[in-house]
Amino acid sequence: MIKSGFLHLNLHIHLLQMKCSKTTYVFILRGLYCPNTYEFYKETTAKDVTLKMLDQTKVVYEANKEAIAKSKLSIHELYTLASIVQYEGGGDETTLRTIAGVFYNRLNQGMLLQSSVTVCYAIDFDRQTDKWQACEVNAEFDSPYNTYLHKGLPPGPIENPGEKVFKAVLNPIETEYLYFVADTKTVKYSLQKTLSEHNQNVKDHVNLK
Repeated sequence: MIKSGFLHLNLHIHLLQMKCSKTTYVFILRGLYCPNTYEFYKETTAKDVTLKMLDQTKVVYEANKEAIAKSKLSIHELYTLASIVQYEGGGDETTLRTIAGVFYNRLNQGMLLQSSVTVCYAIDFDRQTDKWQACEVNAEFDSPYNTYLHKGLPPGPIENPGEKVFKAVLNPIETEYLYFVADTKTVKYSLQKTLSEHNQNVKDHVNLK
């Protein structure tokens, strides 16, 4: 079982509810299931699977609790940001830390995050069957998760971030960049300081058709 010392971090096993406008949004531990390789017996219950994954989340927390304590973000906000960075950045540590740094810059300057992956989540995008362009052309989709419409972080995580990206969010690479673009053919990332530079890179490297 997860000990009470971990539960006080607002990582509740019960439903987490947040009221946004007139709607109640319900979260069921989204973002807190630590991705890893697990082995289970066929008769293992769903409850035991859940607790095993949350135990691993606790391991990650314990390994990083000093950095977490120094962060200006709450534990919930850290997991939320980590989920966005993971969805945006995918793989290597440097890319994840750089993207995290860009998002911190935007948050610190009071800018909209304008992350298209939050739109993906809002429109219930299916990465297996849907075309990724749907996330790019629905920036006006009405949802509290849409960071093109709402400042700051969305109400909660949009997927379950792994340990590598969680560490990246705790240790971002500091730059002056406010924008980034992933080339849709090479999947390489470029960074920009101004909106005009960003728009040109989108034109050159993103195929929205």
